[in-house]
Amino acid sequence: MPRVKLLLEFGETKAFEPFDRRGDEQAVQGKSLGQLLDEFAHLRSENLNELRALNLQPQDLDRRGRHPAFGPVTLSACSPPGRLTI
Repeated sequence: MPRVKLLLEFGETKAFEPFDRRGDEQAVQGKSLGQLLDEFAHLRSENLNELRALNLQPQDLDRRGRHPAFGPVTLSACSPPGRLTI
């Protein structure tokens, strides 16, 4: 959601913040699989509610932002393929 919000607010004028792909390693240490799944379900639900609240329209998927390494990207590219549909 941070990248979606940044893209919607700033478009290509502000690049996404770099993402630490290994940043969650410490956050998951010492937690059981059940705890991690519960946390995932809670965060996923919050993110879906936020996404719905944005009231995005199909044309919004073509809005552009700027990835720090890949350059211009569309909103639809901020989601795994087939995941962000309206």
